[in-house]
Amino acid sequence: VQEFGHQLRLYVQLNSVETGDQLWAHTFEQRDVVGKEDEFQVDVAEKILGAITGMNGAIVRYEIEKKFDFSDELNRRADPLIYWYRQYSNKFDIPTINKAKEYYEQVIRQEPTNVMALAYLSEILVGEMILLQTIDTRETNRALRHARLAIQIDPYCQQGYLALAINMLISKKLEECVHVLEQGLEVNPKSVDYKGAMGAMLIYTGAFEKGVKILDEVMKLNPHLPWWQILSYSYYSYHRRYYHDALFWADRINMEVLYSLVIKAASYAQLDHIDKGRLMLDELGIQYPDLVLSELGLKKFFNSERLIKEIMSGLN
Repeated sequence: VQEFGHQLRLYVQLNSVETGDQLWAHTFEQRDVVGKEDEFQVDVAEKILGAITGMNGAIVRYEIEKKFDFSDELNRRADPLIYWYRQYSNKFDIPTINKAKEYYEQVIRQEPTNVMALAYLSEILVGEMILLQTIDTRETNRALRHARLAIQIDPYCQQGYLALAINMLISKKLEECVHVLEQGLEVNPKSVDYKGAMGAMLIYTGAFEKGVKILDEVMKLNPHLPWWQILSYSYYSYHRRYYHDALFWADRINMEVLYSLVIKAASYAQLDHIDKGRLMLDELGIQYPDLVLSELGLKKFFNSERLIKEIMSGLN
């Protein structure tokens, strides 16, 4: 801590006691600190917690990416439940989804009331259908059942509310999705992980301004968001006609999924980069040969009718 007249500077770092590795560090400054000491302390505490705790915080990132050797099957099995969910969130491919499903199904067989395993598995089942662009009624019902059971067992399981909201989103029940998100937020309004997911999902429902306001708050605390939350910025940017920004955020997810390819194709078209737009359309045709680029066709994948019309205006 350093004090220069009415200015206060606070250096904070988080190190591993076991290895000495630095996990995180930041410098906080407050000018005209006199009379604002309490406000400064609260602000610093919230920012530290936002940066180091939760699914995307510095501690979990270190534990998963540095400390454990997950090439060893025993280490993977010994790791907390969070491991395969984070792997699924980051990689979002079929091999990872299958391994994650197998792991959580095994946990649930051994512990039928494990609410986190139920919630994680619910989200992964929905994610698999999104990736494959198929709706399996049996799997949809199973995902919904797991999410509701998690909340029934533990009404304070915030992950359960997120899983239920995702189920509502994929079922196009947008009002119910928003209602469930708001219920989950009441469990812990300070959860950076939950608020990041909520902000992104609000954007996906078409509540662009409300969603981006929440997401911006989260990004200030911790920019290490899952790809699908980052992609929501691309939706928002396209909606606001910030087409360069839409391309920037779509590229930042480092994967090509239907949603990003559509946004990129429409953005390039809006910017009169016709050749690049056609390349995106060609890629869409290769990866998703059954995709129909019409308002009706896009309704299967996008929830906001306003955004669909805006995308079609670019593609046309």
